Amino acid sequence: MTFKELADLYINTVKMKESTAKNYRYRMNKFSALNNKDIAEISEKDIINLYNSTSKRNIRKCDYEFITLKAIFNFAIKNSFIDKNPMKLTLKRGIPTKIHELLSINQIKMLIDELKKK
Repeated sequence: MTFKELADLYINTVKMKESTAKNYRYRMNKFSALNNKDIAEISEKDIINLYNSTSKRNIRKCDYEFITLKAIFNFAIKNSFIDKNPMKLTLKRGIPTKIHELLSINQIKMLIDELKKK
């Protein structure tokens, strides 16, 4: 199932006002990068990249968009379409947590060598 299919299913299945459904459909345009992706393949990194590409706009609008996104993924979890929620690494208001990259073995050795010099 693609993200677009999931979003359409969510909007057409969950009871909501027509104005809310209309807003959700409008917000889905902001997530076009995810539309054709299989929902099981959407990762936390995809969400963070999406946030980074949209956060330059009005932060309040961005917040609403990510609230919508969270609702759709929660629906997917609740209905067993996916096992893992890719929104897990995002904090309240769609602000992503930092993904810390680990040092490689070579980087650790270089760091130790530099510290020994001092």
